[in-house]
Amino acid sequence: MFLLVHTPVVSASEYLEREKLALDRSEYNNREITQIPASQPSHSLICVNLLCNFMGFADELNFLQQKAFYHIFSIQLRLYIPEYNSFTYPDVIMIDKNKMIYDEKDYYVQNPLLIIEVFSPKTENNDRGWKFEAYRAIPSLQEYVLVAQNRCHIEQYSRNSENQWLLKEYSNPQNFIQFTSIPFQLEINTIYENTEIYIEK
Repeated sequence: MFLLVHTPVVSASEYLEREKLALDRSEYNNREITQIPASQPSHSLICVNLLCNFMGFADELNFLQQKAFYHIFSIQLRLYIPEYNSFTYPDVIMIDKNKMIYDEKDYYVQNPLLIIEVFSPKTENNDRGWKFEAYRAIPSLQEYVLVAQNRCHIEQYSRNSENQWLLKEYSNPQNFIQFTSIPFQLEINTIYENTEIYIEK
């Protein structure tokens, strides 16, 4: 995510009312609002690459099976974590179509299957810290992926049958990440396409 600006403590209901009128997005954790400023170009490009590839995967799967399995969302959609009374805007969310919960009043979703956050040195602590702690409390979540925006580095956390989170790291652009929550793999270099990290073939 991005550079973070903290504001005074408020209740969750106050936060939701503010968000309806706000021009900029903010996240909510432990009664504290965190404003999210505009992203850097590399951050946006990585998010677009991920979304385009996931959409391609979902479209192909839908065509082969003749039905939709997943909904894929970007940072524009708010996620609610009731176990921590927190609201975030993940960079990429994938949700099982049959298990998605959407609140039409306050505009948030629940029950993600996969979450991806693109991080910078200034946002790394939050994405690894309170966010990952909150995300691990989501029963439906099977996979959490952190993508570095300023270097070729990806961390993949997968939940196993014993509710343990296993880490696999990627730094070679020619390697492929095999997602554990969905039947899909993606070349690391493709994730960084059009950025300075991308290696031309």
